[in-house]
Amino acid sequence: MPAAQLLPILEQERAHVSAFLSLLHVEAPLIGGAEDLAALGEVTDKKQALARVLTEVGAQRDTWLKANGFAPGFQGMQAACAAHPELGPVWHELTTQAQSASEQNAQNGALIDAHLLDTTQSISALRNLQGGGAPIYDALGRTRSGGNRRAIAAG
Repeated sequence: MPAAQLLPILEQERAHVSAFLSLLHVEAPLIGGAEDLAALGEVTDKKQALARVLTEVGAQRDTWLKANGFAPGFQGMQAACAAHPELGPVWHELTTQAQSASEQNAQNGALIDAHLLDTTQSISALRNLQGGGAPIYDALGRTRSGGNRRAIAAG
């Protein structure tokens, strides 16, 4: 198969990685914000859909690589670019965007970890207060005194 058949696959992959990176930038300010959980859910759903598409497009790329005697993945693409220099510019842009997406995803993950730690610590503090007999307010603003109350489920 000629390299011309791989070029549209790489361009499609590059476009999807770019869209994924854009979603990561949209996601970052939404993390930890209770005011727009619906928007965060939508972004997460779109990211998952794009991740599936990226997996499929990556599989198409690997299929081309294998059919043309190259190893799958990054090393195979590096070799394919050496053999077919016309692939180089698109591959370079794709890998640059993928690196940016990886870095942004790591930053978003760190934000999630920080908010999770803060939430866990807040819950722990509230549980300690509850155990000490201090009043705690529920979601409806009602006070409850300390002690662990558990509902008994029939069944």
